[in-house]
Amino acid sequence: MKKNNLTSEEKKINKDISKWKYVPVKNFEKEKKVLQQYVKEYRSLISLRVPQKNLDKLKILAKKEGIPYQTLINSILHKYVVSN
Repeated sequence: MKKNNLTSEEKKINKDISKWKYVPVKNFEKEKKVLQQYVKEYRSLISLRVPQKNLDKLKILAKKEGIPYQTLINSILHKYVVSN
């Protein structure tokens, strides 16, 4: 597993998150724009045909997990690609 070298600020954020502490974001609009740009640059829209049975099962699994089915599919693909 790759070890991340966190800055002191990142370590503090990680600690606060692990304690479920609310931490407001400084310059929220700026951070939001940065995140939106990241998503635009690193995400690609694809079209994929899958059997309806598989899609139905994915939707059921996603609902059980409480996430959108597209997110579940992306997660499955990511896990497969990273493990190979």
